[in-house]
Amino acid sequence: MPLHGKVDSSSELIPPGVHKARCISVVDLGTHKIKKYGIWIHKMMLGLEMPEVKKSDGECFITWIPLILSMHPKYGLRLFIEYWRSKVFTDQEAEEFDIFELLGVTAIINVIINNGYTKISSLILLKSSECPERINDLIGFSLSEFDEKVFESLPKILQNKIKESIEYQCMVSEAADESVSDPDIGIEEDGYLHF
Repeated sequence: MPLHGKVDSSSELIPPGVHKARCISVVDLGTHKIKKYGIWIHKMMLGLEMPEVKKSDGECFITWIPLILSMHPKYGLRLFIEYWRSKVFTDQEAEEFDIFELLGVTAIINVIINNGYTKISSLILLKSSECPERINDLIGFSLSEFDEKVFESLPKILQNKIKESIEYQCMVSEAADESVSDPDIGIEEDGYLHF
């Protein structure tokens, strides 16, 4: 099952082919409503840098992989990590796995381009000694342990997505009731918080 992220039509496309990559970012985007289905999901992003693949400005390409923050056996995150480590999780291992452990882990990825999308069609573990040195800083961001400095270091598009989350809205709103634990409380069908 391929993982993909939309590529802005004005962006340079990652050259298709097999590339060495390293996970440099694990970003908690928070809980968002999927209006089409009327459900709430907790989203996240993984950022992979390809140190040998350069843009026209000389910077290395980074691909962002959107995932649902769930280790359920049928969800993409768990499958993605299982492919990466070439080993299936037990339910207990999956529940105890710290996703921040992916930071710095290297892989060989196969990138394909189709209709303006970058898709990672396959991924396998690569020994860290076989991957060029890391170029970008490692960034782990969690809304449950909000760090303003780390938040400010994220790309603006990710900051804006995080600001739309229930967790962020509750954190910055003086009117938020700390006792609210059900994400549907105080939220109307239009997806906005109402206090």
